[in-house]
Amino acid sequence: MSQRTGIAVALLALACSSKVELSSGPRLTASNDPDVIGVIDEQIVSIAVDDARVYWIGLRPSGGPSPALALRSCNKDHCVDSLVTYVQGTPENGWAPFAKAFAVQNGEIFWFDLAFVKGPSTFQLEACSVAGCDVSARTMPLDPLYPVAGAAFDGESAYVCGSGFDKTFFGVQRVRLSDGASSQIVGLDRGCGGLVSQGGYVYWLAPGPEQRPQLAQIQRARSDGSGEIQTIADKLPILPIFPDGGAYPDVTYHSAALAVAPPNIYWAQGSLSGSIVRCPLEGCSGLPELVTSDVRSPSGVLIDQSQLYFLHDTRDQGYAISRCSLEHCEPTPFAQGLDSLDAVAMDDTFLYTATTTQLIDPALGYVAVTASIKRVSK
Repeated sequence: MSQRTGIAVALLALACSSKVELSSGPRLTASNDPDVIGVIDEQIVSIAVDDARVYWIGLRPSGGPSPALALRSCNKDHCVDSLVTYVQGTPENGWAPFAKAFAVQNGEIFWFDLAFVKGPSTFQLEACSVAGCDVSARTMPLDPLYPVAGAAFDGESAYVCGSGFDKTFFGVQRVRLSDGASSQIVGLDRGCGGLVSQGGYVYWLAPGPEQRPQLAQIQRARSDGSGEIQTIADKLPILPIFPDGGAYPDVTYHSAALAVAPPNIYWAQGSLSGSIVRCPLEGCSGLPELVTSDVRSPSGVLIDQSQLYFLHDTRDQGYAISRCSLEHCEPTPFAQGLDSLDAVAMDDTFLYTATTTQLIDPALGYVAVTASIKRVSK
């Protein structure tokens, strides 16, 4: 089973105006590269795996002002002839950077969608068979919660960070996957993201005060809602993401912003000359311990047994993944030219990502690209 799903193959705020079939689907073709399982004419912004399939969220031209987005999968061993599309459509307000996670549990794929009804629109939890929504599908209305800005899963529940429509309520909620029933874990006075659920706790990143949001905090609370919020580390140089051009306190973080590997929690911090650091799960007694430094714009971390993988920018090869030993970190390049800083996942044998030879720069907005879905032996 994969490390990040239960996988954290888990939530998606597609914000679709409707579930529609676009005039033509993406081309998915084979490659002569043995590490590439398929080439598709869309930008892959998030990726995850289970035992049999690889799943992704893709963006492609729609013929309108906003790109179309879709949730898809294919078989890991014969991708080209096994493409399944679960949902696709055109967002009402453009793509939201926080909408990059989804989940696979017990043969179903789950995501959050926006329900357009009279009055305020609300999120609903949707699920389909991994074989396709024509096999089985169900929709579970949720209590008013907007937006969903991060998610983590533990097998039976999703943990999401969200707010009310008036942006006065922020908190972490538990959503039961069987029926969509939700309950509050903790209330917060600002947004959060980068959620991780492990060992009976939910961990998240929260921004600093409005005047200095880049001074982030790492916090945790018991996943059953008992106990108080514990701050593990604070005043961390981690700049949040402002979804859809929003403003403080409605912020979030990359899905791989935190990684828990007992007895420590790991994260990326800093900007052009950043670092990967760690602290004990019970909290830092002083400054975080340095794992590696001089990392250009680090954004996320993944851990596989004794190996650390981290995502970062490069001067001329776009987004990249490097790796090193947890005990003695001497980084070496692992993959370059990533489609997105959320386009990475692992199973027991391979690391999966999506790469492109075209320029990916968030400052330029959406750019039509062709992505290679890669699996590289760890």
